[in-house]
Amino acid sequence: MNPSLRLPAVLLCFALALFLLFWRLGTVPVSSWDEARYGGNAVEMTRSGDYVNYHFRGQLDLWNAKPPLQVWLIAGANRLFGENEFSLRLPSAIAGLLTLMVIFAWGWRAGGPTLACLFLLLGTLNRALIGYHVARSGDMDALFVLGLAVFSFALFWLLEEKREDSFAWVMVFLGLAIAFMAKGFAFLLVGPGALWVVRRSLRRILTSRRFWISSLVFFVTVAVWLGTLSLHGKSNPQSDIGPNAAAVMVFYDIFGRFFGGMNAVEEIEPFLVFMYMDVRFLALYHALILLLILAWWKRRAWKTPPARTVFFHDVGTRDRMFDFSVALSLSVFVLLALSKNKINWYIAPLVIWMPVLIMTLVDRLATISRRWKIAALSLLALALLVNLVHQVKGIIEASPSTSIARFVRDNRESLHGARRITVNKILEQSEYLYLRWSSHADIIETGSFYEDGQFRGLTCQEGDCQIIVLPPEQR
Repeated sequence: MNPSLRLPAVLLCFALALFLLFWRLGTVPVSSWDEARYGGNAVEMTRSGDYVNYHFRGQLDLWNAKPPLQVWLIAGANRLFGENEFSLRLPSAIAGLLTLMVIFAWGWRAGGPTLACLFLLLGTLNRALIGYHVARSGDMDALFVLGLAVFSFALFWLLEEKREDSFAWVMVFLGLAIAFMAKGFAFLLVGPGALWVVRRSLRRILTSRRFWISSLVFFVTVAVWLGTLSLHGKSNPQSDIGPNAAAVMVFYDIFGRFFGGMNAVEEIEPFLVFMYMDVRFLALYHALILLLILAWWKRRAWKTPPARTVFFHDVGTRDRMFDFSVALSLSVFVLLALSKNKINWYIAPLVIWMPVLIMTLVDRLATISRRWKIAALSLLALALLVNLVHQVKGIIEASPSTSIARFVRDNRESLHGARRITVNKILEQSEYLYLRWSSHADIIETGSFYEDGQFRGLTCQEGDCQIIVLPPEQR
């Protein structure tokens, strides 16, 4: 890259990332499932002063048994910016930005500014990171991906440089600690792949004093959290998924999710993961497949000595990064394919290694001839452009408001002064959260549950408010 273009190119790439992460972040209505639940947990945590146990609807909440780092961050954002959609999603957006910075740094170290910018674009222009339930939602997945990104970057360069580095080891275990505090033992998804990539250095690693000292960052984090749960965690013996948070986190989140449980299917259905790749990576997934086919077809051309590279500092680094990324990607991909519980955002960690996979294939094709270089980069540019259009369109088309959001906004003063709020329906989780944001009152739900109710009437007398909601058929 021309030195005079280096800074403008980097700034432009990060400006695009910031735009897609933060544009209209607080205008999209709250989703009725996970982010509404975590938002409710954060509100109850702040108001009760109990920062260990989750509560929702005034009761102990064991549905969410993951460590509370994300909920703590949401609670902190609530204090700074108020209880609203922006505060709910701000920690995830920041985690997404930090993840992109790690991906950028990985590219810079492997090939310089050109590769770093391409890595950044590949990490940005997809829905695996900047999309629903990840960096644009009040969920835990963006923070989890950040932890795995830090872990991956630090581990690769430890193996690459073949020397002891205390800071790098600390970052390896700090990444794992972040991943654990975000989603519990879900970091085990990268376990088989990580064991594979360190297999030849295992003896050196296990005899390293720096390794064991640095590992305390992770093990102390886990021990402190589990110890805190044992001392201050509350129990509910009647819970269907476990009597307390520790039991749910170990037995349900590990074994229950893999062998069956909430969102599980009767059959394993391994090919669902391929569909999820399409949903999350959009055109980049199809570009990856096409690049794999082309690289295999022209393998003799790019394998012909001497080995060459266009975008990386050296061929050895490129190929070792590729092998490393394949191992960790396959670890996540195969375990999710074999799991009975799989949802499309579970593949979000693949965004960490996707830039390496795609740019290695592009680089190999680019070494064949100038024509192949132009063809590979044109394919990549087309996929990135298609994804950019999809992402911008998705943000624009997201519903700007809902009945409950408009109702709360229009009646904020009356609701804020209420001591008790009675609603003639069982609320959706997002509806409950909006009312909790608007008032410290006790919320009493009567009637039955239905979706898409129309919030119409509000009467208040001496702090006692009645809310009338019309079911869809009576609108």
